[in-house]
Amino acid sequence: PKSRFTRADGLSGNAVLAEFEDREGNIWVSTSDGIDRFRADKLTRVTLPHDLLYPSLAAAPGGGMWVGSTAVPPVRVGSSSLQLSSVGPRITSVLRDSRGNVWMGGALGLWKIVGNEAQRAQVPAELLGAPIQALTEVAEGRLRMAIVRRGQWEQGPPPGYEWYSVPEPSGGPDA
Repeated sequence: PKSRFTRADGLSGNAVLAEFEDREGNIWVSTSDGIDRFRADKLTRVTLPHDLLYPSLAAAPGGGMWVGSTAVPPVRVGSSSLQLSSVGPRITSVLRDSRGNVWMGGALGLWKIVGNEAQRAQVPAELLGAPIQALTEVAEGRLRMAIVRRGQWEQGPPPGYEWYSVPEPSGGPDA
């Protein structure tokens, strides 16, 4: 099987930004110009809204994929499509946690997606307007965020889930 794909092979763009393998074995690839799905040895370009730039990916509960974008509101693609006009549009990171919740973050805030509904999550006032560069789960559904020029922040334990600043790991890009 072919191991290198380019625009000449049908890939939506030559710059690959993210890859994700779903539970059905599909490989989803986010490029600078769109999203592509590989199934077996077949490449399929996913139809997306116009102007979707720099897509971020996470598996959608029940199948399909959530796609965040820096230019348009996020969408769910796959067996059923949905656009979340109340979220973003400047989404720069998407994560599905161990409980099946999908989180979307960007310069305009953080949202938790449960089913088809988006709920704005509270973040400290000093983080508002700063892009969320990355999201990861640290334990029991708690998140850690990397914020551009504001460092890393982690959720405390329940019931409050208050955010607090945490030291950058050693060996990071500023080391």
